[in-house]
Amino acid sequence: ARALAADPALVLADEPTGNVDTDTGDSIMDLLGEAHSRGNSLLLVTHDRRIAEHAERIVHVRDGVVEGTEAVADSVGGGDD
Repeated sequence: ARALAADPALVLADEPTGNVDTDTGDSIMDLLGEAHSRGNSLLLVTHDRRIAEHAERIVHVRDGVVEGTEAVADSVGGGDD
């Protein structure tokens, strides 16, 4: 919530749903989706595929090296970034 209060152009989120239950995680992703709809750019790091699929693109990184990217067909986040 603090990260979104200042309405930043870019939000960096490292495991934003990592230590919460599923319902709270869904609420967090809804808030991030709303921020994206208002024009904020989001960079989200997660190990949870279900959370990653909220994005438009997924970048796979292993041992500090980008292994590849994939477009998410029906992203929940929406937008045209």
